[in-house]
Amino acid sequence: MSPPLVVLIAPTASGKSRLAALAAAQAGASVVNMDALQHYAGMAVGTAQPDSEETRLAPHLGYGWLDPAQPFSVGQYLERFVPIVQAELAKGRGVVLVGGTGLYLNALLFGIADIPAIPETVRRQVLDDLEREGSEATHRRLAQLDPETARRLHPADRQRVGRALEVALATGTPLSQWQQATHPPDLQLTVATLEIDRETLGRRSDRRLEAMWKGGLLEEARTLLARALDPNLPAMKGLGYPHALAFLRGELQEEEALAAAQLGTRQYIKRQETWIRGLIRKGVAFERLEGERGVAQLAGLLGG
Repeated sequence: MSPPLVVLIAPTASGKSRLAALAAAQAGASVVNMDALQHYAGMAVGTAQPDSEETRLAPHLGYGWLDPAQPFSVGQYLERFVPIVQAELAKGRGVVLVGGTGLYLNALLFGIADIPAIPETVRRQVLDDLEREGSEATHRRLAQLDPETARRLHPADRQRVGRALEVALATGTPLSQWQQATHPPDLQLTVATLEIDRETLGRRSDRRLEAMWKGGLLEEARTLLARALDPNLPAMKGLGYPHALAFLRGELQEEEALAAAQLGTRQYIKRQETWIRGLIRKGVAFERLEGERGVAQLAGLLGG
């Protein structure tokens, strides 16, 4: 029988990385990245990549390996990381996939559509329209071409609204139709999440972001700024980085930038929680890890 494979998905600042490292150490398991921004090199502080203490506890795979100039799609994630997971399982080690990126979990559970590559001209036009017209207008345009996807997406979700619109424009087929023909990877997985009330999580995220701000995030943002990277790259949109960059460019005072970053993080946490509830409504079973018992619970799921 194959060793256990567990996905631990929870909102940012929930403590999932620490919990996963402790549980993996108890169970003799490996930790694999499932966070879209923790791939990036030179962004360890702002993306809260596992620290040296955590990586000493158990093998950690897939962190800090990708240049921030490179986008990394969900399809690329499956192509690169499913073999990593399978290789660890073949060694007889349990695996815990850890992160807060819902699109990755969605792909692991349900697969992704085989959508053709989007021409750069179409992608650039959609990005330009988003900047010029705003997300509300772009969402209304998407509703005309793909009403089903538009109903599922909040107008403020610029990245997903833009992606859906570019697919409809480039292929002539709505994203909702593409997504009807998907095949998930051949993995048997258990999904777990952490139970933390939102106010506690919000206070924790505020404190954590302030510590990151003073502990290296600004320097990471300064390095990104010096490279003059495209502001539409995923790495440039990571929590805290746009506000740090705005401060470094002189567009915001430091206190304003930090407060705006904290607010943005709280809003992101709310979206993550809403997304998890949506999966539960779809019938996805979640193991709920609770407080101090969480490490033992996760270690048990991993066979420890």
